[in-house]
Amino acid sequence: MNPQRVLRGFKPLLCLPDGLLLARGYSLYRCGYDLASPRLVARLPVPMAWRAKAAVRMAARATRAGIQLAAPLDDDTLLLVTRSLIWRLQLKDGKAAVEFEIPQGRRLLNLTPMPMADGRQQLAFGEYFDNPSMAAVKVWRRSAAGHWDAAFEFAAGQINHVHNICPGRSADEWWVLTGDFNGAAALWLTDTSFRQPKALLQGDQAYRATWLAASANGAMVHATDTQMQPNHLRRIEADQGTGQARSTVIAPIEGSSIYFAHTNGRTYFSSTVEPDAPSGHFLHDMLSRKRGPGILSDDAVIYEWHHHLGRLREVFRAPKDWMPSRLGQFGTFMFPAGKPPDGLLVMYGLAVKALDDTTIVFNV
Repeated sequence: MNPQRVLRGFKPLLCLPDGLLLARGYSLYRCGYDLASPRLVARLPVPMAWRAKAAVRMAARATRAGIQLAAPLDDDTLLLVTRSLIWRLQLKDGKAAVEFEIPQGRRLLNLTPMPMADGRQQLAFGEYFDNPSMAAVKVWRRSAAGHWDAAFEFAAGQINHVHNICPGRSADEWWVLTGDFNGAAALWLTDTSFRQPKALLQGDQAYRATWLAASANGAMVHATDTQMQPNHLRRIEADQGTGQARSTVIAPIEGSSIYFAHTNGRTYFSSTVEPDAPSGHFLHDMLSRKRGPGILSDDAVIYEWHHHLGRLREVFRAPKDWMPSRLGQFGTFMFPAGKPPDGLLVMYGLAVKALDDTTIVFNV
């Protein structure tokens, strides 16, 4: 399958009913799903040095410049993430201000909407940062009124960081996915209060994941996220009452999986081309193009998992580009928040040959 439409130099952040919200550096644009004529809607008031880095693609990749992700609050309001800052933006007038700064310069990998019974929405994330000493790690929650607080803290020595918080099979079943090695690689079961998460699957790279998807029939799947051993799409069977769970292999995948999207009864996810374990020599590690042993090729692959049919198929693949992974980011495909119209899939190429920094639309 080949892309139907591409738009270079723009990153899709959010699928809206009438089109896409895109980022170019620290500026925001809107366009239709035909990707024609993006129009400027807002600029984040960031330092000029940030803008300068984002304007040069190699510098942007090396410094991880630009807007990371978006999360809608309502039809006119959304949150945007840049580094340790979470911004609140009004689409109508383009006004943006910092709403929350993650303490100690820590960051996040995913920001999860958590719908409430009254129709309002809270959001949550876990801290994601380089943490070899396994310092304490917080889970932060935003109330529907816009108040941020630390909902839970993993004690020192438990985990390195949080990858994601994912909905389970009911409104009060939530999974906290943590990494990276030994007992830190785990799938924790909790509820909206985050009181006493319990590790149902722990201590193996098979339980190192950044996403989990529950289908309408209650089946749950996740993909592994490890450069250390071969990766798989896996099925979870869990009993919330007894606290027992097991994860079994569905099918092998090309590499570690970080990014995903759920739409139309399907989960789309990508594999990643990432490097092997660091040697401890900074320059060597930054310039190394050697793959980790769990990464089977130089291709980043997009997969579709059809929940009802129980079918996994490959949608697209593209090779990692020339820039070393630690210096210029892993080769993969990312997905915007929100849901595109039926029959469309929207993604973003990162560090892949001929499609880096490119919005891509498929007919699926």
